[in-house]
Order: sequence, then C-alpha cells, then structure tokens
Amino acid sequence: MNKIKILDDVTINKISAGEVIDRPSSIVKELIENSIDANSTRITIEIKNGGIKYIRVSDNGNGIAPDDVEIAFYRHATSKINNYHDINNIYTMGFRGEALASIAAISKINLYTRTHDNILGTHVEYIGGKLIKKENIGCPSGTTLIVEDVFYNTPARYKFLKKESVEAKYVIEVATIETLINAGISFELINNGKMIFKTSGKNNIEENIYDLFGYHLKNHLIPVKFTYENATINGFISDIDFYEKNQGNIILYINNRYVIDNEFRKMLVEAYKSLLTVHQYPVAILNISLPADRIDVNVHPSKLYVKLHDKEKLFDYLGQEIKKALLTKRGETIKLNIRDNIPKMENTIERKFKPEIIYEKPTLSQYKFDIDKKNNNGISELSLINLNYVKKLTDLSDLKYKKIGQIFNTYILLESGKDLYIIDQHAAHERVLYEKYSGQYFSKNITTQILLVPEIISLKHEDFVLIKDIAENLQNLGFEIDTLGDNVVVVRAAPTILNPFNIKDLIMDLIEDMEQTKVKLNEIELLNSTIIKAACKSAVKAYKKLEAIEIDRLLVDLMNCKEPYTCPHGRPTIIKKSIKDIEKLFKRR
Repeated sequence: MNKIKILDDVTINKISAGEVIDRPSSIVKELIENSIDANSTRITIEIKNGGIKYIRVSDNGNGIAPDDVEIAFYRHATSKINNYHDINNIYTMGFRGEALASIAAISKINLYTRTHDNILGTHVEYIGGKLIKKENIGCPSGTTLIVEDVFYNTPARYKFLKKESVEAKYVIEVATIETLINAGISFELINNGKMIFKTSGKNNIEENIYDLFGYHLKNHLIPVKFTYENATINGFISDIDFYEKNQGNIILYINNRYVIDNEFRKMLVEAYKSLLTVHQYPVAILNISLPADRIDVNVHPSKLYVKLHDKEKLFDYLGQEIKKALLTKRGETIKLNIRDNIPKMENTIERKFKPEIIYEKPTLSQYKFDIDKKNNNGISELSLINLNYVKKLTDLSDLKYKKIGQIFNTYILLESGKDLYIIDQHAAHERVLYEKYSGQYFSKNITTQILLVPEIISLKHEDFVLIKDIAENLQNLGFEIDTLGDNVVVVRAAPTILNPFNIKDLIMDLIEDMEQTKVKLNEIELLNSTIIKAACKSAVKAYKKLEAIEIDRLLVDLMNCKEPYTCPHGRPTIIKKSIKDIEKLFKRR
C-alpha cells in the first residue's frame, strides 16, 4: 500500500478548480458575482472562441487594495466572511474564497484593479497559479480580469470542452441569468466582437426580460408579489396565452442568487396545469427574499443548489397564489362578465342512482309565467320548474351581450360592445363537468349510480394487480369495484356524472396511465385522470346542434366555474376577437 502524503499546493489548486470551474461559463459566473459584490453599476463581459481562449470581465466597482491583490489569489481568501458563524448570515454572492485561486490554477490571468481612493492601480499576472508579475499601473477604478487559455495545463479537462459555439452558448446563458435579476447594473456582453446584449441598468427587471428574452413577451407578463411569513416573492410570470416548448425559462432566485430547484419547477408547471396543454411551459422569473438564516447556501461549490427552510409549505403557498393570479389575469383579458349577465343557478337536485340530465329540450309544461314576480327592470320572470334546476332564469332579452348563435354546430358566438366571443361548446362543457365532479369529491358528496348490468372486465395479471392496488381509492371516487379471482374485476356502481361514459374504457385508460408513469396513482392523481377522461367523453360533442335554452344553460354553468377560461386539458374555452382584429382580416386597417 502506498504511503499517505500531503498533496502539494499546485495539485490541490487544480483539484479545487475542478469543484468550481468546469468550463468557461463557470469562470464568467464567478467573475460576474465578484463584480456584483464589489458594488459595481456597470459590468462588461467579452469572450472569444467560446471563452476558451479569451475572457474579459470589467467593472467599475470598489476595486482591490494594492496590499490585498496577491492575497485575493490564495485559496479560501475572502472579504465576505470572518468565521464559521458568518456562513449562516450570507447576503453576498461569493464567500468561499476559491474563485480566483481556482481560475488562476488552470489558465493565464491578468488582473488590473484600482480602488476609488488610490491614484494608481495594480496589475498582476498569473500563469498556472504562479505569480509572474506585479506592478503599479494607471487604470480606471474598478477591476478588469482577463483570462486566457482555459485548461491549457490540464489536457484531461480541456478535451471535455464542447465546440466553441456551444461553450459560447453556455456563457450567454450564465450572463443572462446574472443580468436578469441585477437590473440596477448595466451589463454588456460581447462575443467575438459582436454585441449580444446591453441593458440600461435603470433597475427595471421587466425591461431586462424584454431585452434578454425578446419583445414577443410584451403584454404577456404578469407582475406578481406575494408575502409568506417572513419571505417576500417578487417577479413575473407569463399569462396562459404564451408558452415555451421547454422549462428553460422557469428561473428562481433566492436573495438575488440564481438557484436550481426541480421542486420549484414542478410546482410552477403544476400551477399552470389545465391552463396550458401538455408540453407547453410558462416563463417565470421569481426572486424569493428571506432572512439569510432560513437558507443554507454552502451545500455545493458552485452555489447553484441551496437548502431552504420550510420549502414545501412555501412552494405550496406560492403555487396557489400563482394559480389565482393567472385566473384573475385571464378574467381581465376576456372581459366577458357573464356572471353579471345571467343570474347564478344553484341547488341542483341530485337523484341517487339516476343519471343527471345536463341538457334536455324543455317543453312548455316545464315553464310557468309568474305575472306577480318582476325583476328590477319591471320584466316578468320566467321560472324553470323542472330540468333538475329550481332557481329562476331571467328573460335573456335583458342581457348585456347579444347572442348570435351557433356555427358549425360547434362554436357559440356572442357579441358584446366591439368584441366577438367564440366559445367552444365541447371544451366549455368539459370544464363544467370537471369542476362539478371535483366539487362533489372534495365536499364528499359524490352521487353514485348503481349499474343496471355490472361491468365485468377481464384483465392481464399485471393490470389486475394495478387495479387491485387502487381499488380503495376508486371506491372514494364513487366506484364500487370487486376484484375476483382469475384476473377479473366487476364494476357495480360508478359516479352519476360519468354517465354515459364507457366504464371499461375508463378503467383501461387508468391502467395505461399507471403503466406509462410506472407509479401507483394516488387518490388525487386518480381523481384528476378520471375526471379529465370522463369529462372529455361525456361532454356535449362538436357538431351537435344546441337549442337556445341549452346554450344559455352552458353559459351559466361555465361562468360559475372557478377556472372558466380553459378546459381541463388546457385548451381555451373562450376566444375574444375585437372589431379591430376582424377589420385587419379585411385589410380595413
């Protein structure tokens, strides 16, 4: 066995560099964060050849005192903390004191720096971690660091670098992340002599988002501000009319520090569930400000991962508030307040073991004209005394919108002011059924229908085991299921609202969901999966002609939903077109 020995400083520095520096973008990140901590108001980043051959980061910050320049290149040399206890109270970007030592160990560095109260600055040159030159020099206040030939002395790491264009992409991503949140600093990024972006530094994060992500986001950002205990959450989220094809623009900062948190991204995607369709993702830039003792930033050398106290509760709250903000914004965008136009119809009579009639053309015998009862405008009211509803429906001629009718037996058209509203009858009814069943579940008032003929389903053994595992959960959702021998299940009752949905198809769809996800669905996941499928199958179909009373009923039900503007799959139920939009189609504008 070889003897244990202490490694020399050169080897230690190169190993340490591997923890912090794995590519040129890591260098750029560390240098930008140093400039931010130096109270800079202007930072310029320039790279050549993907940053492999050349990186320059300049700032107008505090600079480094002449006596501190060499110390700054020692390992674990920092001005950010004094002892272990300070780690629990960190508000600066850097604190580990490894960046300059690690960068110098695997590259060639020239540093020029001057503090505001010194006439002359200092220039030092390091090659492979060794000091080559130190001199006094005239230079602007602040710090400029030039890094060349990254990994020139560590070929094993150099060969793992990507093409120059790919490394440049990583640098741009890092610079963008740092620039977004630091809106009070003017950033400039130059790649191979070409300006990539420049920000104003006017402390306007929204403008930064447009500058960096593009002005196609204009009018699609919702500013948000939430408070949870001693945490404040600020930022922007995109509305449900805008989406990306990946999660790359879901960005979280904690105390202005960019962090990676998969649970945060999962929470964000969940908040948009049923508002965006599958494989559509929002843009979200959020900053959580909270006391430093509620987070641990010292869990990873790159500081990209942190531990957050009470994270689950905070994210649960945040997800709920984001959902509310989205729905509020959607309501403002549509601006069709049918809730004001049609009185709310409540107290639906539920009949156990009988399917609920959602639409049925009423006969004259189902109405009575109450001459003595008049509304506020003096118009007699028409009372609907059957069709499962017991509340009154005001004469629709008094409403604030004009009902144009149904086109293609699929879409309902309404005119209000100078806007045209197009309602997808299938998507709208899906939303109504989805929320109705959800409401029954959460109020523990699911109406069950005993099947006249039990549904007997023969399954493969592995599918039988899956259904057997979730039989209790299905029972809570309004099903009555027996699991027999020989891989057979018998469905004896099902939720009334699912009628006339094919029960066997539903069971097979649930099995397919579990096989695809490779996990046992819990009760809430089963609820969501069951009702989305059932609502889709049971909802009034496209190409079905609806009578006027059926259209009115659908509008009432839809506008009494909590989330009326999308179906459970995330497709819109209502689309608004202004007269200007229509005039543009005819080249009138």
